[in-house]
Amino acid sequence: MLEWKGPNGQLTTGQKIMYNRLTATCPFVVYVVDGNSETMEVFGYRRFWLGQTSIWKKANQSDLMCEIHNWVQYTGRGK
Repeated sequence: MLEWKGPNGQLTTGQKIMYNRLTATCPFVVYVVDGNSETMEVFGYRRFWLGQTSIWKKANQSDLMCEIHNWVQYTGRGK
């Protein structure tokens, strides 16, 4: 799942709790993207997976695409 936030957009405490709990109980990942969903410009992202949250990572669109591709390969769903 992708959650786009506007430039420097922040997640609410409720969203953080929801994504941690959701990914702890369901077999999927949430990427929160700091960027512009209309132009697809990316400034950074963070990942919620297995009930854990990564730190914000500075990235561009290519970096995010690579990250998602690598995650798909890691989980074995990219076969």
